[in-house]
Amino acid sequence: MKIIYEPGVSEITWKTLKQHEAEKAFQSWNDEKPSASCSGEYQSIREDLVKIFNDVLENLGLEEQGSWNKQTYKVDMEFGLQLYDYLNSSSDFTLRTASSNDFWRYLSIKVIPDIVYIRSGLKSDYFYRTTRRIWLRKIWWYVHLSWQGDLETTRDTLWNNSTDEIVQLVERSGPNGYRVKLTRELMKMYGSLDDTQKTRSNSMFRSIMKLNTVKVRSIEPELHPKGEEAYARELFEYFQQKQLQSETS
Repeated sequence: MKIIYEPGVSEITWKTLKQHEAEKAFQSWNDEKPSASCSGEYQSIREDLVKIFNDVLENLGLEEQGSWNKQTYKVDMEFGLQLYDYLNSSSDFTLRTASSNDFWRYLSIKVIPDIVYIRSGLKSDYFYRTTRRIWLRKIWWYVHLSWQGDLETTRDTLWNNSTDEIVQLVERSGPNGYRVKLTRELMKMYGSLDDTQKTRSNSMFRSIMKLNTVKVRSIEPELHPKGEEAYARELFEYFQQKQLQSETS
């Protein structure tokens, strides 16, 4: 789905909101469901995103105010995919924009605060306070770090994951930022595993991300003799071997 601009508008300047401005707006809601405060092309963007979100809920058979139970991850994944596709359809949306916390604060506080509220309630971390927990930012980056070339392939890769995988992937950027090529290889391999290998009980993905955090301090994945794909494969083989030894001991 493409961004729908007002007639005659060929480009958009993405607005931002500083943390203290976001906090002031958040506090003004007085524990009530927030409403949007935007106009012009942002009103069009809001209408598009609200429709996308409602379509996601409908396709998943969920009610806006109902209990989502274990479907919360599916909402995050599906809306994340659509948000990624939607924003990236604009030539004015860049990685620099996506890296701006103030951009995500504006979108969360001014444009679709009601959607963030439906997903997370009035929790400041998900709106503006904690960088890696701003919900819209988190689900966009989850998709970006997992991207497999198109929506359908990426959806298939992410389908059987959980909110824990989102946290582990997005909140472990490392001192030098994200290694996007590596994370995409990791997600591709993780997505190909049998579901029984991906349960929360064995916490395989969490363990892999922790091991990677340690290893990159001394080994640069892209300098691996056989490339980042081989580096990623070795991480998985290490834990698969550990699991096998545990099962046979």
